[in-house]
Amino acid sequence: MHHGISIMIPTQNSKADSSPSSEYQLTSPQLLQTINLAADSKHLPTTPAPPHVLPSALPILILLTCLPSFLLAAHYIRKDYHAFLALGPGGTPSTPTGYARITVLRLLTIPDPLAPPSLPPTLHPKHGFLPHTLAPRHGPRPHVAGIAPHRQTDQKASAANYAALTRAIHGLAAQHPHTLSTGTSCFEKHSTGIFCAAAVAATKSPAIASRVLSPAQARRLTCHGEVCHSHSSDGSLHLALHPADVRAVLEKG
Repeated sequence: MHHGISIMIPTQNSKADSSPSSEYQLTSPQLLQTINLAADSKHLPTTPAPPHVLPSALPILILLTCLPSFLLAAHYIRKDYHAFLALGPGGTPSTPTGYARITVLRLLTIPDPLAPPSLPPTLHPKHGFLPHTLAPRHGPRPHVAGIAPHRQTDQKASAANYAALTRAIHGLAAQHPHTLSTGTSCFEKHSTGIFCAAAVAATKSPAIASRVLSPAQARRLTCHGEVCHSHSSDGSLHLALHPADVRAVLEKG
């Protein structure tokens, strides 16, 4: 059973001070319905909605906030890409795809290229192969840049010096025909390289590989046993050396 609530509502012909008022008996559900209807009426004051950013303006604000960072990153990438192209041709294509590949490889580079590598415990022999009479290099070190290509940016060799270097490479292979051979660099794809003759033969025939290479040597074989190649753009060399020989070369300047 619902409890009733009395509400006094004056009639149209009555006066506020003398005429009797009509009394209506409303139950609780009726009262709630009446209050809800009154809340929906336009005559009741409403609270204005709080100010907020229009949804259509939000993308513009995000764009304006991110635009300076985007322009700065685009300027750095453009400058770095042109520095990559300035190194000249190399094993990596001079294209945006090649640049992206090198950018990823930067995460794996050694922090200090002038620090000699440590000797792996499984490497034998532990000593190097260069003579102790290796002459020291005079003058400051050249500045180098890049990964692949990896080039000198100053102290570049002249065309005559590079021609002499190429003749020396072919002459060295001719003096040791059973151990060395020359050909187009596997790493650089265009310059002259020196290869281990046994490794070259092993890559052509598995039967020869089993005779001239140990299993460990076969696993470490890369690019047909290339041990050296030259760069026509600056006259420099890349060499595959024993870690002990790398230390000796760095100490000589």
